[in-house]
Formats: sequence, structure tokens, C-alpha cells
Amino acid sequence: MRRALPQLASVVMALSALPAADAFARDAAVRQYLDRDTAATITAMDRPLVFAHERVSLAVHARDYISLVAVDVNRGGNHRLYWYGFVWTTMDDGGQLAADARRSDWLLLADARPVPLRPASTAPRELGIGEAPVDRPVRNAIAVVFEADAEVLQYLGTAGQLSLRRADGTDYPLWRDAREALQAFLGQLSH
Repeated sequence: MRRALPQLASVVMALSALPAADAFARDAAVRQYLDRDTAATITAMDRPLVFAHERVSLAVHARDYISLVAVDVNRGGNHRLYWYGFVWTTMDDGGQLAADARRSDWLLLADARPVPLRPASTAPRELGIGEAPVDRPVRNAIAVVFEADAEVLQYLGTAGQLSLRRADGTDYPLWRDAREALQAFLGQLSH
């Protein structure tokens, strides 16, 4: 009987930690930090939505990717929302995808509703983003920044289907879903 008490206590302690672990998991979907370069407070999804375009005509598992995280830049109480992301490919295309991505118009399709992505008017550092809010997925990935607004972010967080489309008609279906991180981000903004 004496041996059962320590085991029972261990089980009770483990079960009592579950709600705390669940709360930590929800909070872990959001990253907040003070940007050392710009002194802005950055709140961002801790993992990106990743969209991919298959290029099987070139090679097996050949893909072009674009990843996006929602970001809130707080400069002295002035909040601005952006999509921060990266464009990269598994193929050596001499930088063509990155050049095309910067020149191309992108549509985010949420349940077939087109949402144009407007490139930010200035460099990320001038927007208050000196330090990337997420890790660069591969060494040659190129950063992209688009303007965002809360209403559209709310809609995207509840949409059933998400994809991206370039102006030339190239589709990028959702490859890695992170809408739970988007929901956590939106919840953090409402506090």
C-alpha cells in the first residue's frame, strides 16, 4: 500500500498539469519579442502557412514554396499588420522564382474568395521588422512582406479552403496548415 501512494501522487500531479500544458500549447502558437534593430514590439504566428506548387515535370518532389506568417508591428502603440514570409524552390532556378514573386501579383484564395496581397511599400526594417519573425526555411529563401488587415485575417482563420495564386495563374495549394497559429495570433491581438 505504501508503494501505491507515491504512484498515485505522481498520477494526480501529472493530471493536474494537463490544463497548464494545454494553455502553454495555445500560447506557444504566438511569438512576441522586442525587435533589437527597430525597438518595435513584434507579435507573430510561431509557424507559417506554407503553400506549394508542384513541378513534377522537372523532377520528383520538385516544388516552389511561399510561406506566410501574420505579424503585428507595435511602434509606440501604433499597430500595423503584415504578412511576412519567404519564397523558395527545391530547384536551382538562378533566383527566377524570387524575382517573379516580387514582381507578381498574388491572390490568397479563401473558400474561393480572392484576397489580393499588396506588397509592403517599404523595406521590412522601415516597417519595424528588423529581425525576421520566423526562421528562414532554407538558405536561399527570399523574404516577402505584404500588407494585411484584421478583418481579412479573421476570415482566413475560419476559411475551409486556402490557396495562393500568382497573376500568371499558377496555383499554390496549402501544403502545411497553421491556421491554429493564426487563431492564436488573432486571440493575442484582442487582449
